[in-house]
Amino acid sequence: MRSFPKWFVTFQIAAQLAITAFASLASGAGSADRRCEALFTEHRISRPTKEITAGEESTVEVEIGASDKVLKLFTTINGTIAPVLGFMPARQALGHELTNEIQDAYPDRSLTETEWDLLSPTEQRKVLMNSARWHDFNTSRTVPGLKFRDSVTLELRHPLTVGPRLYFPGRVTIPTRDIFGTTTIEYMSASRMTSDLGLELHVRTAATAKDNFLLARALQRALSGRADNVHAHITGPYPRLVSEGQVLSRVDAFRMTTFFGFARMAFDFLMIERGFPFVSLVVVHNLNL
Repeated sequence: MRSFPKWFVTFQIAAQLAITAFASLASGAGSADRRCEALFTEHRISRPTKEITAGEESTVEVEIGASDKVLKLFTTINGTIAPVLGFMPARQALGHELTNEIQDAYPDRSLTETEWDLLSPTEQRKVLMNSARWHDFNTSRTVPGLKFRDSVTLELRHPLTVGPRLYFPGRVTIPTRDIFGTTTIEYMSASRMTSDLGLELHVRTAATAKDNFLLARALQRALSGRADNVHAHITGPYPRLVSEGQVLSRVDAFRMTTFFGFARMAFDFLMIERGFPFVSLVVVHNLNL
C-alpha cells in the first residue's frame, strides 16, 4: 500500500471537517460539532450514518460461491426446475447432456416438473449454469425463478442479533426474511454465471450499518468458513427536488456529495486507527476489519 506524508493526511482531515461543517450549517441539517463528536468519540461509522439516514434500511452485498451449503438457502418459486430455465425451452436451456442426465435420474417425471429439491447440489449448479447461457447479465443480474427458503440453519461462532432476536453460538434456525428482507438472488458477475457459479446475496435490515455488516460476516463464515467480498449500501432520504425534471438545488447536491465524503473520511479514520496507511478506499480490498 502507498503511504502518504503526515502533512497530506492533516490537510485532508482539515478539509473534510471544514466542508462537513459548512454543509451541515448551510443546509440546516443540525450541529456539525455534534456529528463530528459522535464520529470521533465512538470510533465507528454506524452511529453518525444511522443518524443521517433516519432509520432507513441498509444493505450489505455478499459475494459468495454456490457451494452445497449456499444452495441449501434456495428453492424455486413453484418448487420445480422450470422457473430457473427462463423463457427458453427446457431441453435447449439445459443442453442435451444435462437433459439426459436428469431424465435418466428421474424417469417418472417430465423435465419441467422435476422437483428442485430432488436434484443434488451438483445437479442444481449445472441447471443454473446451463440456463445462464441464455441470460444477459447486463440486462438483469437476478437469477430467474430462484428464491430464499423460509428459514436457514447456521452454525454460529459468536452471539448474533438478527432482527428482534439474539441468537447464541451453536446451531440456530433463522427466518430468511430477517436476514435478506425481500431481496432477490443475483449472479455475482458475468464471468461466474456459466462456470464456477458465484452468487450475490443482499443482507438487508433496518439495523445499523455496523450490525448489518456483522450479520453479513457471520453469514459468510457459517456458509463458507471465511468472511470477505462484501460492501455496504447505506440508504437515506432523498433530498428535496426543485423541479419536475428532478434537478437538485446546489445546496442539496452539495449535501449529498458531502455526506459520502464524510462517510469515506470516517472509514479512513478507522483504517488509520487500526494501523493501515491513509489511502484511497478504491484501492483497499479485503480488509479484515
